[in-house]
Amino acid sequence: MKEYKIIFSDIDGTLLNNENQVPEETIEELRRLDSQGVPFVLVSARMPKGMRPIREELGIHAPMVCYSGGLVLDPDDQEIYSCLLDLDLACEIKSLVAKEFPEVVCGIYGGEHWVVDDIRDPWVIQEQGITHLIPETGDIREIFGKEGGIHKFLFMGDEEAVIRTENRLKERYPQLSIARSKPVYLEVMNGNVCKSAGVKIVCEKYDIPVEQSLAFGDGQNDLDMLNAAGAGFAMANAPEEVKAAAPFVTPVDNEHQGLLAVLRKYFDEK
Repeated sequence: MKEYKIIFSDIDGTLLNNENQVPEETIEELRRLDSQGVPFVLVSARMPKGMRPIREELGIHAPMVCYSGGLVLDPDDQEIYSCLLDLDLACEIKSLVAKEFPEVVCGIYGGEHWVVDDIRDPWVIQEQGITHLIPETGDIREIFGKEGGIHKFLFMGDEEAVIRTENRLKERYPQLSIARSKPVYLEVMNGNVCKSAGVKIVCEKYDIPVEQSLAFGDGQNDLDMLNAAGAGFAMANAPEEVKAAAPFVTPVDNEHQGLLAVLRKYFDEK
Protein backbone atom coordinates (compact mmCIF):
# COMPACT_ATOMS: atom_id res chain seq x y z
CA MET A 1 0.00 0.00 0.00
CA LYS A 2 1.27 3.48 -0.91
CA GLU A 3 2.62 5.53 1.99
CA TYR A 4 0.62 8.67 2.70
CA LYS A 5 2.21 11.59 4.50
CA ILE A 6 -0.46 14.31 4.67
CA ILE A 7 -4.26 14.48 4.98
CA PHE A 8 -6.61 17.16 3.65
CA SER A 9 -10.20 17.36 4.81
CA ASP A 10 -13.29 19.42 4.24
CA ILE A 11 -15.14 20.34 7.44
CA ASP A 12 -18.93 20.43 7.11
CA GLY A 13 -20.46 17.10 6.18
CA THR A 14 -17.03 15.47 6.27
CA LEU A 15 -15.07 15.94 9.49
CA LEU A 16 -18.12 17.13 11.44
CA ASN A 17 -21.09 14.91 12.19
CA ASN A 18 -24.67 16.04 11.77
CA GLU A 19 -24.53 17.84 15.12
CA ASN A 20 -21.56 19.87 13.81
CA GLN A 21 -19.19 18.10 16.20
CA VAL A 22 -15.98 16.12 15.78
CA PRO A 23 -16.37 12.70 17.47
CA GLU A 24 -13.84 12.00 20.22
CA GLU A 25 -12.48 8.89 18.51
CA THR A 26 -11.67 10.92 15.41
CA ILE A 27 -9.93 13.58 17.51
CA GLU A 28 -7.78 10.95 19.20
CA GLU A 29 -6.72 9.47 15.85
CA LEU A 30 -5.87 12.88 14.37
CA ARG A 31 -3.76 13.76 17.41
CA ARG A 32 -1.94 10.44 17.12
CA LEU A 33 -1.17 11.07 13.46
CA ASP A 34 -0.11 14.65 14.18
CA SER A 35 2.32 13.40 16.81
CA GLN A 36 3.79 11.06 14.18
CA GLY A 37 4.37 13.94 11.77
CA VAL A 38 1.34 13.42 9.53
CA PRO A 39 -0.32 16.87 9.16
CA PHE A 40 -4.12 17.04 9.10
CA VAL A 41 -5.00 20.10 7.03
CA LEU A 42 -8.48 21.62 7.23
CA VAL A 43 -9.72 22.68 3.79
CA SER A 44 -12.93 24.65 3.77
CA ALA A 45 -14.94 27.40 2.13
CA ARG A 46 -15.07 28.87 5.64
CA MET A 47 -13.14 31.95 6.74
CA PRO A 48 -10.15 31.57 9.10
CA LYS A 49 -12.18 32.52 12.19
CA GLY A 50 -14.59 29.70 11.39
CA MET A 51 -11.78 27.15 11.18
CA ARG A 52 -9.45 28.00 14.06
CA PRO A 53 -11.74 26.73 16.84
CA ILE A 54 -11.94 23.34 15.11
CA ARG A 55 -8.17 23.13 14.71
CA GLU A 56 -7.82 24.07 18.38
CA GLU A 57 -10.34 21.40 19.38
CA LEU A 58 -8.37 18.84 17.41
CA GLY A 59 -5.22 19.92 19.25
CA ILE A 60 -3.04 19.83 16.14
CA HIS A 61 -0.47 22.21 14.63
CA ALA A 62 -1.10 22.36 10.91
CA PRO A 63 -1.79 24.78 8.03
CA MET A 64 -5.31 25.70 6.96
CA VAL A 65 -6.71 26.14 3.46
CA CYS A 66 -9.45 28.75 3.86
CA TYR A 67 -11.99 30.10 1.36
CA SER A 68 -11.69 26.91 -0.73
CA GLY A 69 -8.07 27.72 -1.54
CA GLY A 70 -8.40 31.50 -1.71
CA LEU A 71 -6.32 31.93 1.44
CA VAL A 72 -3.67 29.51 2.73
CA LEU A 73 -2.27 29.98 6.24
CA ASP A 74 0.69 28.23 7.86
CA PRO A 75 0.37 26.51 11.28
CA ASP A 76 0.99 29.88 12.98
CA ASP A 77 -1.65 31.62 10.83
CA GLN A 78 0.87 33.49 8.70
CA GLU A 79 -0.30 34.00 5.11
CA ILE A 80 1.27 31.68 2.55
CA TYR A 81 -1.05 32.54 -0.33
CA SER A 82 -4.02 34.80 -1.07
CA CYS A 83 -6.17 35.18 -4.19
CA LEU A 84 -8.83 37.90 -4.27
CA LEU A 85 -11.87 38.66 -6.40
CA ASP A 86 -11.56 42.25 -7.66
CA LEU A 87 -13.66 44.66 -5.62
CA ASP A 88 -15.26 46.42 -8.60
CA LEU A 89 -16.32 43.07 -10.01
CA ALA A 90 -17.60 42.01 -6.58
CA CYS A 91 -19.82 45.10 -6.40
CA GLU A 92 -21.14 44.35 -9.89
CA ILE A 93 -21.98 40.75 -8.96
CA LYS A 94 -23.68 41.81 -5.74
CA SER A 95 -25.89 44.27 -7.63
CA LEU A 96 -26.78 41.71 -10.31
CA VAL A 97 -27.86 39.05 -7.80
CA ALA A 98 -29.79 41.57 -5.69
CA LYS A 99 -31.70 42.71 -8.78
CA GLU A 100 -32.37 39.36 -10.47
CA PHE A 101 -32.56 37.03 -7.46
CA PRO A 102 -33.78 39.11 -4.49
CA GLU A 103 -34.80 35.95 -2.63
CA VAL A 104 -31.15 34.84 -2.44
CA VAL A 105 -29.16 36.03 0.58
CA CYS A 106 -25.66 37.40 0.00
CA GLY A 107 -22.68 37.02 2.32
CA ILE A 108 -19.35 38.64 1.44
CA TYR A 109 -16.09 37.41 2.94
CA GLY A 110 -12.54 38.69 2.97
CA GLY A 111 -9.80 37.99 5.49
CA GLU A 112 -11.46 38.09 8.90
CA HIS A 113 -14.63 39.90 7.73
CA TRP A 114 -18.09 38.49 7.01
CA VAL A 115 -20.44 41.17 5.69
CA VAL A 116 -24.21 40.79 5.17
CA ASP A 117 -27.09 43.14 4.39
CA ASP A 118 -29.32 42.00 7.26
CA ILE A 119 -27.96 40.24 10.36
CA ARG A 120 -31.52 39.19 11.26
CA ASP A 121 -32.12 37.22 8.07
CA PRO A 122 -32.91 33.55 8.86
CA TRP A 123 -30.22 32.28 6.49
CA VAL A 124 -27.63 34.48 8.17
CA ILE A 125 -28.77 33.36 11.62
CA GLN A 126 -28.55 29.73 10.51
CA GLU A 127 -24.99 30.18 9.20
CA GLN A 128 -24.07 32.02 12.38
CA GLY A 129 -25.30 29.04 14.39
CA ILE A 130 -23.15 26.65 12.34
CA THR A 131 -19.94 28.69 12.35
CA HIS A 132 -20.37 30.57 15.67
CA LEU A 133 -19.22 33.75 13.92
CA ILE A 134 -20.69 37.24 14.15
CA PRO A 135 -21.45 38.96 10.83
CA GLU A 136 -21.22 42.69 10.26
CA THR A 137 -22.98 45.19 8.02
CA GLY A 138 -21.51 48.09 6.10
CA ASP A 139 -20.23 49.40 2.79
CA ILE A 140 -18.07 46.71 1.22
CA ARG A 141 -16.00 49.34 -0.59
CA GLU A 142 -15.02 50.79 2.79
CA ILE A 143 -14.51 47.43 4.50
CA PHE A 144 -12.48 45.81 1.71
CA GLY A 145 -11.11 48.92 0.01
CA LYS A 146 -7.59 48.59 1.42
CA GLU A 147 -7.25 45.00 0.15
CA GLY A 148 -8.90 45.86 -3.17
CA GLY A 149 -10.95 42.68 -3.25
CA ILE A 150 -12.82 39.95 -1.40
CA HIS A 151 -12.11 36.27 -0.93
CA LYS A 152 -15.59 34.96 -1.68
CA PHE A 153 -19.33 35.34 -1.96
CA LEU A 154 -21.66 32.92 -0.23
CA PHE A 155 -25.16 33.00 -1.70
CA MET A 156 -27.83 31.17 0.31
CA GLY A 157 -31.41 30.29 -0.51
CA ASP A 158 -33.74 27.49 -1.47
CA GLU A 159 -32.21 24.99 -3.87
CA GLU A 160 -34.06 26.08 -7.01
CA ALA A 161 -33.18 29.75 -6.50
CA VAL A 162 -29.54 28.88 -5.84
CA ILE A 163 -29.37 26.77 -9.02
CA ARG A 164 -30.83 29.64 -11.06
CA THR A 165 -28.29 32.00 -9.53
CA GLU A 166 -25.49 29.55 -10.26
CA ASN A 167 -26.52 29.18 -13.91
CA ARG A 168 -26.85 32.94 -14.41
CA LEU A 169 -23.47 33.72 -12.87
CA LYS A 170 -21.72 30.95 -14.80
CA GLU A 171 -23.20 32.35 -18.00
CA ARG A 172 -22.27 35.95 -17.18
CA TYR A 173 -18.89 35.31 -15.51
CA PRO A 174 -17.36 32.13 -16.97
CA GLN A 175 -13.93 33.24 -15.74
CA LEU A 176 -14.90 32.87 -12.07
CA SER A 177 -14.89 29.87 -9.73
CA ILE A 178 -18.58 29.13 -9.09
CA ALA A 179 -19.72 25.99 -7.27
CA ARG A 180 -22.24 24.84 -4.72
CA SER A 181 -20.72 23.63 -1.45
CA LYS A 182 -24.14 22.14 -0.63
CA PRO A 183 -27.49 22.29 -2.44
CA VAL A 184 -28.51 25.60 -0.84
CA TYR A 185 -25.07 27.29 -0.74
CA LEU A 186 -23.31 28.83 -3.74
CA GLU A 187 -19.66 29.92 -3.45
CA VAL A 188 -18.24 32.47 -5.92
CA MET A 189 -14.53 33.33 -6.02
CA ASN A 190 -11.64 34.34 -8.25
CA GLY A 191 -11.35 31.88 -11.12
CA ASN A 192 -7.90 30.79 -9.96
CA VAL A 193 -9.28 29.60 -6.62
CA CYS A 194 -9.86 25.91 -6.04
CA LYS A 195 -9.21 23.51 -3.22
CA SER A 196 -6.72 21.51 -5.27
CA ALA A 197 -4.55 24.62 -5.64
CA GLY A 198 -4.48 24.94 -1.86
CA VAL A 199 -3.54 21.28 -1.56
CA LYS A 200 -0.63 21.73 -3.97
CA ILE A 201 0.60 24.85 -2.17
CA VAL A 202 0.65 23.07 1.20
CA CYS A 203 2.30 19.95 -0.22
CA GLU A 204 4.99 22.11 -1.78
CA LYS A 205 5.50 23.91 1.55
CA TYR A 206 5.99 20.57 3.31
CA ASP A 207 7.99 19.07 0.43
CA ILE A 208 5.51 16.21 0.13
CA PRO A 209 4.46 14.90 -3.30
CA VAL A 210 0.74 15.45 -3.90
CA GLU A 211 0.59 11.72 -4.77
CA GLN A 212 1.26 11.00 -1.08
CA SER A 213 -1.81 12.90 0.11
CA LEU A 214 -5.24 11.73 1.20
CA ALA A 215 -8.28 13.98 0.79
CA PHE A 216 -11.87 13.88 2.02
CA GLY A 217 -14.94 15.91 1.06
CA ASP A 218 -18.66 15.82 0.39
CA GLY A 219 -19.44 18.71 -1.96
CA GLN A 220 -19.13 19.66 -5.61
CA ASN A 221 -16.43 22.13 -4.61
CA ASP A 222 -14.37 19.25 -3.15
CA LEU A 223 -14.14 17.26 -6.38
CA ASP A 224 -11.05 18.96 -7.80
CA MET A 225 -9.25 18.28 -4.50
CA LEU A 226 -10.39 14.67 -4.36
CA ASN A 227 -9.18 14.06 -7.90
CA ALA A 228 -5.86 15.85 -7.36
CA ALA A 229 -4.89 13.94 -4.20
CA GLY A 230 -3.10 10.62 -4.14
CA ALA A 231 -6.35 9.11 -2.88
CA GLY A 232 -9.52 11.18 -2.75
CA PHE A 233 -12.61 10.04 -0.84
CA ALA A 234 -16.11 11.40 -1.22
CA MET A 235 -18.11 10.87 1.94
CA ALA A 236 -20.87 8.27 1.82
CA ASN A 237 -23.31 11.10 2.61
CA ALA A 238 -22.21 13.14 -0.43
CA PRO A 239 -24.66 13.73 -3.30
CA GLU A 240 -24.72 10.90 -5.82
CA GLU A 241 -23.09 13.01 -8.54
CA VAL A 242 -20.16 13.80 -6.22
CA LYS A 243 -19.69 10.15 -5.27
CA ALA A 244 -19.82 9.15 -8.93
CA ALA A 245 -17.10 11.67 -9.86
CA ALA A 246 -14.75 10.93 -6.94
CA PRO A 247 -12.01 8.26 -7.05
CA PHE A 248 -13.23 6.58 -3.83
CA VAL A 249 -16.13 6.71 -1.37
CA THR A 250 -15.89 6.22 2.38
CA PRO A 251 -17.51 3.01 3.71
CA VAL A 252 -19.82 4.97 6.03
CA ASP A 253 -21.08 8.55 6.26
CA ASN A 254 -19.98 11.51 8.38
CA GLU A 255 -22.46 10.58 11.11
CA HIS A 256 -20.63 7.25 11.52
CA GLN A 257 -17.06 8.59 11.22
CA GLY A 258 -16.40 7.66 7.61
CA LEU A 259 -13.17 9.67 7.64
CA LEU A 260 -11.91 7.76 10.68
CA ALA A 261 -12.68 4.41 9.03
CA VAL A 262 -10.42 5.28 6.10
CA LEU A 263 -7.64 6.68 8.29
CA ARG A 264 -7.57 3.49 10.33
CA LYS A 265 -7.20 1.51 7.13
CA TYR A 266 -4.35 3.60 5.75
CA PHE A 267 -2.58 4.47 9.02
CA ASP A 268 -3.19 1.31 11.02
CA GLU A 269 -1.03 1.21 14.13
CA LYS A 270 1.82 -1.20 13.67
